[in-house]
Amino acid sequence: SNDLIARVCDLYPETFVGVCMLLYEPGLGESRLPYLLTALLGAIFAALAYMGVKSLSRQHSALNIIFYFFLSGTVILPFTYTSDWVVPSAHEALLLGLVGVFGLGFQLFATKAFALAEVSEITPFIFISVILSAISDWVLWGTVPDTRFWIGTAVILISLHTLSVFNRQQTRAARKSA
Repeated sequence: SNDLIARVCDLYPETFVGVCMLLYEPGLGESRLPYLLTALLGAIFAALAYMGVKSLSRQHSALNIIFYFFLSGTVILPFTYTSDWVVPSAHEALLLGLVGVFGLGFQLFATKAFALAEVSEITPFIFISVILSAISDWVLWGTVPDTRFWIGTAVILISLHTLSVFNRQQTRAARKSA
């Protein structure tokens, strides 16, 4: 139990700084606080899920893990509906289907990555999804990123590069001592 807590708390603050820079907008005050806290909670649950996937991948195939991941999501999802939920149009349903296809692809690759490497080596690269989401927002809807976005992106990418170099050096040192 303490090991699990220590592993969850052993996050990468330098990459979180970059993500916070992407999300922060001066002048909005506390109106976005509930949304930012929801995102933080999501990140904590994601970290727990990644550790669970790593543990499960020792005994189960990637397809087996993903099947139960999506099954549990399907069971839980209806409880999150609100009274103002509407049935999506055909176009929206197609877009949601594409989100599902790309999400499945991500899950397949991520689950396989967690089976092949340590969680601490894989999870920092998931922060790239924040950058890609903002770039997609720019390309698809014309929301031009501001200076904070580019600074936050630089912090994330520099952190990822630093972690990659550090992990590579540790791997080489471990091979030499073995």
